[in-house]
Amino acid sequence: MKAGEWTLHIGRKFTENANAQLGDFTKEIALELYKRVIDRSPVGNPDHWQINIKRKRKRGDPGFVGKGYVGGRFRRNWQISLHTPKTTSVLGLDPSGEATIAEGELVLAQMKEPARVYIVNNLSYAWRLENGWSPSARRHGGCDSG
Repeated sequence: MKAGEWTLHIGRKFTENANAQLGDFTKEIALELYKRVIDRSPVGNPDHWQINIKRKRKRGDPGFVGKGYVGGRFRRNWQISLHTPKTTSVLGLDPSGEATIAEGELVLAQMKEPARVYIVNNLSYAWRLENGWSPSARRHGGCDSG
């Protein structure tokens, strides 16, 4: 080796190792935040809808609003991406959040080096849910990761 090559080699290896560790740490933190946001996201329950509460109606009562309703659209619409945020919404339901988390894990597995990670929900009512519109969201501390 020529003078200085050894230093460059060590410096390059150090940088590669540091980037790999930082990438792994970023994935770990991003996935944990993603799981928490999804877990804290409310799933619709017609029993708690104001219209049913005000009318004192329960499931099976005539005039009950939400018969046949299945929640999980809000949880399904959490999306994780690298470098640029998603700008669309997703069709379907995921009341448990498991399928949405699995998709997020696949996205994060593609990260080979540190990257900017975006977690978004583009449903028109996402902002309202995050800011206390839903009694369920308030009980769970909102949808933030705190």
